[in-house]
Amino acid sequence: MTSPFFQNLNLNSHYGQALNDFLNTSFNEILGKEFRDFIPNSNFQEIDGQYIAHLSVPGYDKGDIEIKLEDKKLVVSNIETKSEGESVKPVNGFMPKPFKRTFILPENANQDNIEAKYFQGILTLKIGKIAEQPKVEKKIVIE
Repeated sequence: MTSPFFQNLNLNSHYGQALNDFLNTSFNEILGKEFRDFIPNSNFQEIDGQYIAHLSVPGYDKGDIEIKLEDKKLVVSNIETKSEGESVKPVNGFMPKPFKRTFILPENANQDNIEAKYFQGILTLKIGKIAEQPKVEKKIVIE
């Protein structure tokens, strides 16, 4: 049974066509790119003398993820590999979306000792620590 509202709706009219266009437009097109981006869930912790970050980014290949070091900031983002108009298909129920996540590294993070692994949708980053210099207390003699 058709709703009385829809029985009297002429989809060939200007308003009917506008409603039809709206209902057939994806939310991504309505909201724009900035609302499609998401920030992956993550954990950042200190374990066994190093920092470890875990990011949940299912649906990507490891070649789709880019990691950059930008002045004490670790930036993790995706590389868009699809050309304009090419559809993105869900992978195991997950729809890859554009993302960017930035971590400000602690002062004692070793920027030359960063490892990354990607397994089953989880990106693991291991960041070494610089050994802390012992605090030196010394009396200086005035000559």
